[in-house]
Amino acid sequence: EAYRRALLGQARAEIELGALYGVGWSASVVRGRLRLLDALVQCLIYFSFDVVPLLCGAVALRAEGATPGSAVVAVFQALGVVSIAHVLLFFLAWTATDLRL
Repeated sequence: EAYRRALLGQARAEIELGALYGVGWSASVVRGRLRLLDALVQCLIYFSFDVVPLLCGAVALRAEGATPGSAVVAVFQALGVVSIAHVLLFFLAWTATDLRL
């Protein structure tokens, strides 16, 4: 949730408080157009952490000479790349919010 708020530019109150999850969603997100954007961010997170690694594993399993072990390796490689990308996005969004203060 803190990650989604940071991506939507709503992490200012948490930065000022100095703790994650210290505040809830602002009214502009709950009732406004950012609600749709939050839903899209949630779908992106789900897709990247659940669907992409499984697709990578399935593609690796279908390759010629593939073993179940190579499919597992492909899943974990995809999870590693996706995790690093999400951590980087969170850091960049948090830093951008912090710089705007």
